[in-house]
Amino acid sequence: MRYFLSTIIFLAILTISSCTSEGNENSNKRVDYNYLGNAFCKCAQPTIQMNQELRLLQKTDKQAFLSKMKEAGEKAKESISCCKESMKNHTSAIPNPNDLRKALKKECEGIPAQMLDEIMRIVDQE
Repeated sequence: MRYFLSTIIFLAILTISSCTSEGNENSNKRVDYNYLGNAFCKCAQPTIQMNQELRLLQKTDKQAFLSKMKEAGEKAKESISCCKESMKNHTSAIPNPNDLRKALKKECEGIPAQMLDEIMRIVDQE
């Protein structure tokens, strides 16, 4: 009976330690900048589309442009929250801002400079 109990305890410790080491492997994993660039680009799409719409309205209809500003701010906040969540779900490592900026520019044509800067600030804060 004592041998059986010792074996059960040993197997439980072995199982727990293997689960812990798997979690550590994921958290120490290198950052996949292409993945993050793609994920952040998807998050930024509503803001990019709104930015393009605002550019057009600014030239053609100032009143409509001004009425869309609040909506644009809300879309930008949603995009930033999405980026934070994507980074949190992907890695616990802090990405190199320069490498992430390059990946975002590559993956996300048309991303507004202000949006790119805001994403970089978030990465620095995380």
